[in-house]
Amino acid sequence: MSDTLALSILTLSAVLILIAISGGRFKIFGAEIKGTVGRISRVIAGFAGFLILVVLLIFYIFPKLPDGLFSNLGGEEYPKPIATNPIDGATDVDSSLSEITVTFNKPMMNDSSWTGEDASSFPEFTGKPYFTNNDTICVQPVKLKLGKSYVIWINKINDEKLHPFKDKSGKVVKPYKLVFTTKSNILPKPIATNPINGATDVDSSLSEITVTFNKPMASSWSWCSEGKDSYPELTRKPYFINNDTTCVLPVKLKPGKSYIIWINNERFKNFKDKNENAVEPYKLVFTTRQE
Repeated sequence: MSDTLALSILTLSAVLILIAISGGRFKIFGAEIKGTVGRISRVIAGFAGFLILVVLLIFYIFPKLPDGLFSNLGGEEYPKPIATNPIDGATDVDSSLSEITVTFNKPMMNDSSWTGEDASSFPEFTGKPYFTNNDTICVQPVKLKLGKSYVIWINKINDEKLHPFKDKSGKVVKPYKLVFTTKSNILPKPIATNPINGATDVDSSLSEITVTFNKPMASSWSWCSEGKDSYPELTRKPYFINNDTTCVLPVKLKPGKSYIIWINNERFKNFKDKNENAVEPYKLVFTTRQE
């Protein structure tokens, strides 16, 4: 609702209430009401004016007031979030984070409401939420994805059924929107090979060709050939070492021969990281020296 519309509605409410009080014949904002109204009309005008004023207070004025303005009126402070992990608005959250937490300003009942705005922005839950630190921190186990924005409501707005976050006395937490984004994906790529790409004096006694990647990889591979004559003889299956960052291809090489090996190609892309991101095709070329 715009400020102009709100002012117009407030003016209407004031006019109706003044009609109810005076019965007519008054001036407001330079406008003069000359006629008078009967008793029933005054009652209707008063009721309508009061109802409009209440609606305006609830849906426009109160939401604009600072948090906690009325928290201590007539009793104890209302519960509210004072910290979250991730921090609200964070844009570089590690996707390996396995727990989202919200800390409140006072002990809470053991009920929670973690609610999504829509399915696409809501994280996968891996367990039930629980409270720690004398019931002031609620923990929600999750599984996050790389480069993704998340929106989570701690008590959802405009839905009383989704407001179980409350303190020990039953006071309900005002709806709170938590927004954060995980770090963008780092795609896998080769950072080293043995032999070095383009080498022309490789020892033919070399029994293992290796490729090292910039991150841990899934246990699959695509050592591909460009042609039968340029592909080395394999002596056993490939395998990974160094925390799945280096793949080893056992081979038997011949002297004075050029080899071409594709680490993934356009058809086969089984070199991929733990998140199923495939390595872009990489061409490894080397030549063994003559005996």
